[in-house]
Formats: sequence, structure tokens, C-alpha cells
Amino acid sequence: MNYYGLTKYNGEIMTRTFCDNHYIFRLPVMFGTRENSGANFLEKMHSLYSNGRKTIKVVDDIISRPTYSSDAADIILSTISQKEPSGIYHVFNSGDPVSSYDFVKEFFHRLDIHDIEVGRAKAADFSINETGKKPLKTILGTTKHCAMRDWKEAMADYTNKIKERGYV
Repeated sequence: MNYYGLTKYNGEIMTRTFCDNHYIFRLPVMFGTRENSGANFLEKMHSLYSNGRKTIKVVDDIISRPTYSSDAADIILSTISQKEPSGIYHVFNSGDPVSSYDFVKEFFHRLDIHDIEVGRAKAADFSINETGKKPLKTILGTTKHCAMRDWKEAMADYTNKIKERGYV
């Protein structure tokens, strides 16, 4: 659909062509703590709130399976160290697919922040700076799926961790 997607696809083709024994891990929308200075999507939403915004708009037509980076790292390490069969693995937390809107609402709920209004928007409302089309639904299938806990349970761990670290 776009140049970024094409380069990822070409990378997978090259890996499968030139490496008989390979792992390709496909990951959907990720969330979790980071060691670098860049803010992730949820941290950006919280930053808007911390800087005084009482209303934000978040897209409700982008649907995915949120995946906690810590859970993904654990399952990837386990898959490789246990020498599971090579191939393509879809790595995502279980639970119902969710819109970005509902994902952000859950984030604020877990942080006990109730004085922000999260409004609905469409992806097209934010497409001014996009350089190519992106899919609205990125719900990975379950072929060679690495089973993990529900994303809401993972979100609870994430929000507890960022509270402990003083990020919020």
C-alpha cells in the first residue's frame, strides 16, 4: 500500500530466499516503556493531557491488536531459544481487536484519569502529513500465532509500571 510496506515485504522475501532457517516476527501496534527519549503514541496522548488539553480526538477507524512490547520480547526470545520451527510468526496480545480510540480510552481509564474527553475522529482527518496510504485494519491472523495474555491485562501492567517510574 505504501513504500514502507513494500520495503518490509521485500525484506521478508529476501530473508526467506537467502536464509533456510529464519524467523520473521510480524507485530501490530506496540505499546510499552522505552529507554530512548522518543515518546510512543500513548505517551504523546498523556503529554497532551499533562500540557493542559482536556479534549483530544483519536481515530476510531484504525483497528488492530495492541501488543505490549515486554510480552512480545519474551515470546520472541522464547521462540528462538527453544528452537521452534523457522518461519513467519504473528506476535500479538490476545483479546478483541480494538480501535485507536478505544485503546486510548482504556489507557486513561487505567491511569484513573477521567477529566479528559476523548473524541472520535477518522484517519482521513489526520492524513495531511502522510506519504502513502496505510491500511485501516491490521489484525494479524493466527497462523503460527504466539499466544499471549489479553491486551487489557498487559495494559494494566504497563500503566502500573509507568506510574512506578514516575512517567505520569
